[in-house]
Amino acid sequence: MKNLFLIIKDADDRMKVKNLYLQHKDKLFGVAFSILHDKSLAEEAVHDTFMRIIEHLHKIDESNIYKTTTFLVIICKNIAIDIYNSNKKISKIEVMGDELDFIGTDSDNNPLNILITNESIRILIDSIKQLNPIYRDVLLLKYDSCLSNEEIAHLLQISQAVVRKRLERGKKLLIKFIERNEEL
Repeated sequence: MKNLFLIIKDADDRMKVKNLYLQHKDKLFGVAFSILHDKSLAEEAVHDTFMRIIEHLHKIDESNIYKTTTFLVIICKNIAIDIYNSNKKISKIEVMGDELDFIGTDSDNNPLNILITNESIRILIDSIKQLNPIYRDVLLLKYDSCLSNEEIAHLLQISQAVVRKRLERGKKLLIKFIERNEEL
């Protein structure tokens, strides 16, 4: 990781990356290791995660730990999957799915509004958890991390056309899950 800190020119950015690394390295290692089942490859995935986010440091709000963790986990998971695919060491991937305990509420003090908002968020979270990770990750990066399609494409190393299609399909699937939930 020392090489990582050397390439960052700005002292504040260097400190931000260092703090992010110290706070999230163990969780990211766990995510990568659960996919790769190899310590050195998992460490490589964590390192590559931080290399990739350097260009997007301005988008990371360290005060929102849940949003930051979700953002980093998605990037790390995708890097680990890329490493897995390029090495072809494992026959099947089991991707973690419980990174979604991050959504908070901004409602007024009206108890009915709070109840409706909390129920809506619960339905939304349950629905998002049901999505295939390729759709879930893109939706979270777009609407929770507020990244542009171009930034998502760069982070996930896919084309902008793929990002647009995954957003479109993910929203359609999300609507189906929500509608099905309303019928119950």
